[in-house]
Amino acid sequence: MAAWALGWFLLVEERIRPMEALARSRELVHEVGFWKVFITIIVLQIGTQLIQLIPYVGPLLVLFLYPLIVMVYISIFEHAIKGDAQAIDADFQEN
Repeated sequence: MAAWALGWFLLVEERIRPMEALARSRELVHEVGFWKVFITIIVLQIGTQLIQLIPYVGPLLVLFLYPLIVMVYISIFEHAIKGDAQAIDADFQEN
C-alpha cells in the first residue's frame, strides 16, 4: 500500500491512466525511500485509530485532523515530484 500512496495525486497532477499512476507512484516512493513512507503511513494510521478510541470525541477529532493527515501525503508527493529526497532526510533528522 505504501508504494501506491501517491497514486491519487498522480492521477490529478499528471492526468495519466490509473495503472500508470500506480506504477509511477511506486517509482516515486522508492526514490523518496520506501521505509520512510511506509513508517509515516503506519504511524498516521495507528495514531488515527488510537484517537478514535476516545468515546464520543475521538471520531470528531479525527474529522478535524484529517486535513493535516492529507497534508502529510501532499508533502511526501511534493518532495517526490521535485526530486527533493534530501529535504525529507533533513526533515526526519531535525526531529
